[in-house]
Amino acid sequence: MNATMSFESAFWYWMTPQSNSTVSCHDVMVGSWKPSIIDTLLGRLPGYGATTNLLNGASECGKGRNKAGAARIGYYLKYCYMLGVDYGENLDCFNQTPFSSYVAVENSM
Repeated sequence: MNATMSFESAFWYWMTPQSNSTVSCHDVMVGSWKPSIIDTLLGRLPGYGATTNLLNGASECGKGRNKAGAARIGYYLKYCYMLGVDYGENLDCFNQTPFSSYVAVENSM
């Protein structure tokens, strides 16, 4: 396995909009993404939960609290603590509509 290519592909994935969205995980975490009115109505707010939604929305988000999501948040909090950084708000996507639904919802309005 090529370690450089693996890192580059992970970096590309983080920086590139996912799930039929115009926003990347990087945009969310650096604060450059501002949710639209539709995003807000669908529970999609800036924070770690939105990145989970972008990466795994259809399988993890909008289904209420779950063990996998709670564990992911726990790991995130642990690493934020270890690095001495603020973890921010809106850590879960339990009640967010998946971003993969975004295009259909926006086009139907």
